[in-house]
Amino acid sequence: MTSILANTSSPTSIGANLTSKLNSNDEMDINENKKINTINNTVEFSSSTVELSSRSQNIQKLNEEFFSGGIQGFQVSNAFIDRLAQYGLISNTQADDLASTIIESDTDSTADNSLNASVKSLIENIAQQDPDNGLIEPLQKTLEMMSRIDNDINKPTSKEITEIKNEIKLQQSTNATDNLIQSDIDTLHQLNTMLNIAEKLTPSTLNSTAINSYLEHVS
Repeated sequence: MTSILANTSSPTSIGANLTSKLNSNDEMDINENKKINTINNTVEFSSSTVELSSRSQNIQKLNEEFFSGGIQGFQVSNAFIDRLAQYGLISNTQADDLASTIIESDTDSTADNSLNASVKSLIENIAQQDPDNGLIEPLQKTLEMMSRIDNDINKPTSKEITEIKNEIKLQQSTNATDNLIQSDIDTLHQLNTMLNIAEKLTPSTLNSTAINSYLEHVS
């Protein structure tokens, strides 16, 4: 006679098995949550690392552009504030607040206004006597260079100043200055003095105020 076997497991045994399965599922959920948290933490750490790296690079760019010669004589300018905002180191609102406290020098300011006018007059005098005089070009370069001395973005380099100085010196060794009147010779002498001063200043200390101060002491 075929018998149908009944389930002989006790209620206690069934409950234990069920509890074991539930605990197993809970452990799986916990492990999955741990994995998710680990991934989230990794992503957050990675993002923070990238952010710090980017900030460091931007600070390094600022150092190279504005502090290559050290902090002595550094003055906060609108160009510097613009860079801070551009690199995300300050907010636009903070940039506007800072900019409102900056009094920029006149854009037409040169290393020395009187010297600038004298050099222009010197060029005119030379051109009237000899339009092909070799001094004209380096003197014109000097005027253009002087107009950038207070420009933080396009400030003349020491190499550029040296090259212009040497060009003028070369022309002075020829007959280019033979027909100059005394006032023009004095202008040329003062110009050479200014170039010697500018050549020795660092990018951060090169400005019209510093040059004028030195010129007052040597004049």
